[in-house]
Amino acid sequence: MEITDFNNFLKKIKTKITESKISFIVCLIFIILSGIILRTKLLILNPSYWYDTCALGLNINKSFSELASPLDCIQIAPVFFMWISKIFYSVLYTGQDIAVKDFILRLFPYICGILTLFMFPVLINRMFNNKYITLISLFLLAVNKNAIYYSIEFKQYETEMLISIILMYIFYDINFSVSSQKKFWCYSFLIAILLWFSNSSIFIILPCIFILFINALRNRNFKKFCLFFMPFSFSLFLFYLCYFSPVYDEMYTHMKSFWSFSDPSFFIKDNFCEKYAQVTSTLIKTPVNIFIFTLINISIFIFFKNYKALGIIILPVLFVISAGFFNLYPFQTRVILFLLPSFIILYSQIPLIFKENKIFTAILALILVFLTYKNLQIPVENYIINNYSSRELLTEIQKENPQLKNVISTDNNFILRYYTGTNSISEEYPWIKFENSAIPLFFKTAKNGEYWIYSPFNVQKDYCHKLKEYLYSNKKIKVINIYNGKSGSCSIRVQKTG
Repeated sequence: MEITDFNNFLKKIKTKITESKISFIVCLIFIILSGIILRTKLLILNPSYWYDTCALGLNINKSFSELASPLDCIQIAPVFFMWISKIFYSVLYTGQDIAVKDFILRLFPYICGILTLFMFPVLINRMFNNKYITLISLFLLAVNKNAIYYSIEFKQYETEMLISIILMYIFYDINFSVSSQKKFWCYSFLIAILLWFSNSSIFIILPCIFILFINALRNRNFKKFCLFFMPFSFSLFLFYLCYFSPVYDEMYTHMKSFWSFSDPSFFIKDNFCEKYAQVTSTLIKTPVNIFIFTLINISIFIFFKNYKALGIIILPVLFVISAGFFNLYPFQTRVILFLLPSFIILYSQIPLIFKENKIFTAILALILVFLTYKNLQIPVENYIINNYSSRELLTEIQKENPQLKNVISTDNNFILRYYTGTNSISEEYPWIKFENSAIPLFFKTAKNGEYWIYSPFNVQKDYCHKLKEYLYSNKKIKVINIYNGKSGSCSIRVQKTG
């Protein structure tokens, strides 16, 4: 081979490497792997369930047909989410330690959490074809505390986020004028199916139907528009008739009461802007005022005339806010987790004002790699939002009292029922104020004997402290043993002697 030929050969290799943007791909892979590591470490840690996850977990022993009906313990979860979780549970759980059951029920949300890391850059690349936005958006999702935590919680929130990404991709990618028949019908039936995986998908689908309707009218594709949504219309009819209507009739009163307890409607008592900023900042923090940042990025969308992307991102948010206004859906961090991709995309638009530049890309990539590496050093326990040691506490109780008689729960009894199969003497949400506790009144009339008091909560480090003060000061009660758990939780073995 001559020197000239060899030089040409090297040039071709260099060109291919440049065209493949290998540095960008390496950074992309690094961020994805880091996100997988963070989620896997938390999965392996397998923290205890809290009362809401236990309440949903109690339904897993139901039959497949029962899982399509209103669930017990004031729980609502998509039918297909529960079915797949039921399949994992039926195949993998053979009556081992209860921690294994916890682990198995986390698997489906965990898989969905991993898939979001792969699907999100695909969506970003399809919408913007911009390395800057792709890297920044993926980084924000990979290290987001809520996205990490809910990937290992037995709730549907991570699945809903994955579905929202898939739906945004479908609605942005579909074009009735140029899409092939295969893609047309594939997307059509997929939308119909995804409704059953995510109840919140309706907040994505309906606004996007409006966007496609406007486009269909402009391009005279109304017939294709109708054909495209025929499977979804049929699916929506079945969804309403067989699932939504009976669940709504039975559960709405309970859920509305729960929403009012946990977070009053932010449209009534609080300033809307302040509450909106507070809730959304728990999903993703911005370096400046959230409204200024939002307006800047919306302006960038409009300047670059990416109206379809802006509509797909903004309209579902407005739809959810409207539902919150009528108290039909709570505007809370976990139940609007499916909007996190929209917020991330919205907050990642500033790089659009920069032209593609190798030096800028290299510097940005190095910064994101460094920040991702720093996030890998954070102890995985810091990602746990509900850090209660219910499993450990109840294991200790079972060692001391195998029959689990005379157990008093200072929380609703979902946790006891999930981990032990036993109902208890229970008081509902007394941990807000010990003065409202029914325990003193109970011990006035209780028979002599041993009792376990189980308290997984210690709000403001007050309830458990006052509970212990009461027990030690009562001459008719002898404290035998106290087992302290995480976050101030405790279980106390006492004996009433008179």
